Amino acid sequence: MEIGYLIAPMEYIRPLQKLQQNFFICANNFVQHAGIAALIGSQDHVKEMIATYNTRRKFIIKRLKDIGFG
Repeated sequence: MEIGYLIAPMEYIRPLQKLQQNFFICANNFVQHAGIAALIGSQDHVKEMIATYNTRRKFIIKRLKDIGFG
């Protein structure tokens, strides 16, 4: 889902709405195939990503405590 706003002259609103609808109504075909591959393919990389994010999380928590937050 896309979230945002646009300020434009009134005469451009409807053409821009049509453009937006066609861009964001669904993912492109190749993106849909990539999504399927991500869901049914190997999940080995997920464990590595979780470990990396957890290391970063611990670092941020420590730094925040060091400067007085928490």
